[in-house]
Amino acid sequence: ITGTNRNIVGSSDVDSGRTSLTTPLMDLSKHITPTVATWLWYSRDRFPSQASTNDTMNVSMSNDNGRTWQIIDQILSTENAWKEYRYQVEQYMTPTAQMLFRVDASDLNTQSWVEAGLDDFRVIGTIVTGVEGETNAAVTRVNVVPNPVRDRAVVDVTFARAIADMRIELYDVLGRIVATVHAADVAAGAHRFDIDAALLSAGRYTWRVSAPSIETVSGAVNVVR
Repeated sequence: ITGTNRNIVGSSDVDSGRTSLTTPLMDLSKHITPTVATWLWYSRDRFPSQASTNDTMNVSMSNDNGRTWQIIDQILSTENAWKEYRYQVEQYMTPTAQMLFRVDASDLNTQSWVEAGLDDFRVIGTIVTGVEGETNAAVTRVNVVPNPVRDRAVVDVTFARAIADMRIELYDVLGRIVATVHAADVAAGAHRFDIDAALLSAGRYTWRVSAPSIETVSGAVNVVR
């Protein structure tokens, strides 16, 4: 966000104002429990002549294309290290097709050395994708934990009604089915299904919950070794 010049102290920091980084417009309206995840670096070192500094790094979110913003986090620590932050969108606002995420690093009032960085920004959550068949809200909740997984993961899924011929399948990056987790009718309510990842190679896989009468729900799971 603020540059990477290492030769002179303070040559790439924020001075007398604010530096902002805003994402492109994101459509999170079709995600189930969307979570924004990113790695942030923040440093706010006071000048030797100062007793303290009151600068913060604000993390904000908007669901109306930037017309209004809500601060969802204020980072005060100055660890001089990368740290991962995760924000479940529904805890702050309703996910829409006009989502924006913004990070502000500021140096206001008493001047100090303020530097910030952002990396590996991503949205975590399952996506409902349309298929032939009845459009409905049959799948009300789905989550795969742990993720990443080494040996065994659990699919927690809740159905609003009974589903005939419900399938949970795992696909590799080439689109090949590598595992069928479940293939049978299910009753309404909460269910848990095991994914045996012990025999899978390390990498990224896609899981899909589908049936002839519902919309397909899919997401990613990472296998590590």
